Amino acid sequence: MSKFHGTSLRHPSISVLLLIFITMTLTLSACSDKEKITDTNYDYGSRQHDDPKMNGGKAYGSIKHNATQHENKYMKYDDELSKKVSNLPGVATATVITTDKNAYVAFLLNLSASGTRSNKEPEEQVNTEGYQQQYIAKHDKINDPEQIAKHFNSNFTVSNHHNISPELKQTIAIEVRRATKGIQEVHISANMDFVNQFFIYAKEARAQKQLDPHLRSFNTLVREQFLE
Repeated sequence: MSKFHGTSLRHPSISVLLLIFITMTLTLSACSDKEKITDTNYDYGSRQHDDPKMNGGKAYGSIKHNATQHENKYMKYDDELSKKVSNLPGVATATVITTDKNAYVAFLLNLSASGTRSNKEPEEQVNTEGYQQQYIAKHDKINDPEQIAKHFNSNFTVSNHHNISPELKQTIAIEVRRATKGIQEVHISANMDFVNQFFIYAKEARAQKQLDPHLRSFNTLVREQFLE
């Protein structure tokens, strides 16, 4: 019988092989899960060139670049469309108002999707109880019970609409265009003041009040928010 001298040859133990197998399985599973999420509306931050959420031409924002684009002749609250947009991943609640030219969407974000806004966007909500008093002392801001977008215990706002994910805006705009005919442009914002004002319009419309008296101030609001 021959013998090997010097350093003996050792076979990997079963435990080592098992650890390698588990690590590889978890890595492949994580990659697969990430791929699945990227191909759905639950990820608005991948920016992949083949992402199905970005198929087709740009559906939101200024397309005609017309200085009078926001000179609307009437405004109408669309309850059904508001519900449809509210059901999209990443959207907590939405208010949709249509006009003779455009559709306008005011919405709040939630945490049901990723990549919904730029990391450069400062947090406007303080949902940690221990910091509320410090925030009030620093900013002198207290929740208004009549508003849907608040500084505390609220879903999330984005002060500048350019900091909302293009993929999320595209998804919202496509949903709006599917349900409306003859709309030239779809404008979308999660600005706190904008959202709260749209919430007032929706409350009045649901109470069977006419929105015509608000048309002039409405046009001023949307011009300030979207005219470039």
